[in-house]
Amino acid sequence: MSMRMPLVVLCVLAVALVASAEQGGGDQMMMPTPPKEMAKLDAMVGTWKGTGTIYAMESPMKFDTVIKGAKRFQGQYLVQEETLSTVMPPATTPMVVHEEMRVTWYDTTAKTYRITSYDETGTPMSGTCRFDGDKFIVEYESLPFDPGQKYRAIGTAQGKDKLVVVGESSSDNWKTTTKVFDCTYQRAGGM
Repeated sequence: MSMRMPLVVLCVLAVALVASAEQGGGDQMMMPTPPKEMAKLDAMVGTWKGTGTIYAMESPMKFDTVIKGAKRFQGQYLVQEETLSTVMPPATTPMVVHEEMRVTWYDTTAKTYRITSYDETGTPMSGTCRFDGDKFIVEYESLPFDPGQKYRAIGTAQGKDKLVVVGESSSDNWKTTTKVFDCTYQRAGGM
């Protein structure tokens, strides 16, 4: 790489900084105000610990999970990282079997919450979220590795520090469902 490329990058950055300073943002970049709908997700900030069962296997599998959630970019996004662990016989100690990062935001144009989940499979999952009374429902579109199947998770608040989540799948647009998992989460800290 020649010296021209770093110089071009430095020049572009310098012009951007000068332009920002001339517009009154010299010492701080202007961030948009998060949509008021993002305040509804405040309860998901902090650390949550849970225990549950996955039913989408030959025999049900018990698991423990930890979710750490935080607002990012001045509240524009809710970012959650989840680690799921279980004991896989013949082992006697838990091992991590799933890690996931979810990013949730409010789409002001479509007037809906959007979610994208990333995990160790390398296949992002996209979906929408909505509130229905005391329930928070996340619906994922069909996945490339499971065409025709839809997935959703329904979280029901049990007070401010407890949440019960049931995961379901359907191949007939929710006429019938199959229970994939259930989990009870307890707030473990922060908010």
